[in-house]
Amino acid sequence: MYRSRRTIPLPEGLHVGHLIGKKGSNIKHLQSKTGSRIAVNGDADVVTVTGSASEFSAAVNLLQAQLASWRSSAACAYPHPTEVKYVLKGAATTESQLVFMAATAGAVTQATDLSGSLYQLHVKPSAAPQLPVGRVRNALHETSASLMASMTALSINTPKQFHLKEEIPSLLSDMTAAAEQTAAGNPKIGDLKVTLNIGSQFFYAGKTMQVPEHQFTLDVMNAINETRHDQGLKSVYSNAVDSTQFKDLKHYITNRTAFKHVAAKETASVHVKDLDLNTSLVIAFNASGGELHLRKIKSGSIKPFLLTLMHQQPSPDVRLKLIAQHFFAKDGLEERSLRKIISETTLSNGQLLVPCSSSQAVDSHIKTKDVYEGMYKGQIICVAFNTVRGEAGQDHHEITGRVPALNEALKKAVKAGRADMCQLMKEVRASLQVLAGFCEHLAIKVSDFESS
Repeated sequence: MYRSRRTIPLPEGLHVGHLIGKKGSNIKHLQSKTGSRIAVNGDADVVTVTGSASEFSAAVNLLQAQLASWRSSAACAYPHPTEVKYVLKGAATTESQLVFMAATAGAVTQATDLSGSLYQLHVKPSAAPQLPVGRVRNALHETSASLMASMTALSINTPKQFHLKEEIPSLLSDMTAAAEQTAAGNPKIGDLKVTLNIGSQFFYAGKTMQVPEHQFTLDVMNAINETRHDQGLKSVYSNAVDSTQFKDLKHYITNRTAFKHVAAKETASVHVKDLDLNTSLVIAFNASGGELHLRKIKSGSIKPFLLTLMHQQPSPDVRLKLIAQHFFAKDGLEERSLRKIISETTLSNGQLLVPCSSSQAVDSHIKTKDVYEGMYKGQIICVAFNTVRGEAGQDHHEITGRVPALNEALKKAVKAGRADMCQLMKEVRASLQVLAGFCEHLAIKVSDFESS
């Protein structure tokens, strides 16, 4: 049988990981649907399609549709962060001794379905015995995967760098530079913002790496992550907050600060992955009185910069993320594929009923949130305490935050010319400093609650 073969160049700016998909999911889908053989060459930024005439034609058509979708809105199913930085609090020097501790069973760890071990990184006390290292699966055998939606996997291809607390100012400058570059360099960006998530940071080993049962230094950690991605550390961040911490922080905000309750909301979201288009979009509804009202449709995003402040237990970790939202292509392939979901999704007995086609995978949740607003070091900060109900009907808690002035400056930066960018970035840098300080303040309060 005659087999066709063609090499297709990938457009500039498209990360090969977007095309490959999580664990090769997109390539597997294309091959399964068309019967063709597809190979991605990341070094040359090309994809090669091989198959019979009909297989070849079907595969090329699907690939071209995916690339057209990406060009119109850059709404990739699995956006990869460009830069990932960690600050390990408590490490005084690069020679500080670090250990991997097996994650314990609990609300923030039961979300994972990872087949390997899940670890948290800690500073080793100077005169303490060796801390235990174990396999998290053994600790979680009776727990469910109810919080899977709260786990955000980072790119295995993105280098992870570990830093000391004293380096936070320079890292905030790096984040500001990333915001400026993103605002000025990508015409598809429709919105740019920084948000915070209180949660927990976990690590697990690449395919060929064994997590050792001895301490590291920060220098060794960074050296490990300069190797091939499958030999270094992978990471996953949980937005889920322990119920006790959730209650304690909410009590602190409402009763011991000048923050005021400004809104109570119930929303519903449907995250749609179109398998054929390899695109990911979110349909957001307002939910009230058992009815859904379309609020917005969010197109794909990129994450130019992630900064995680890693604390010692019992304080939670905090992630600051710079998010660039792309324009949504009106009346494009993506919007037409969502019309049935938009018009026919219903709310019944506290659960979303979502229609979808065979080429779509959906994940939905309902969120109730209490929003508080107050001043911290001269800046207005909004904090939302969210209770999220997933498809399994089980709840988990999340705490998010933002600085309105910061995000307003970032929005202006997207529209501004380079001449106006300098002052806006000064505002961004100053607001980031306040936001980082607020994160530290909340983490310390959790520790105070635990010790009292």
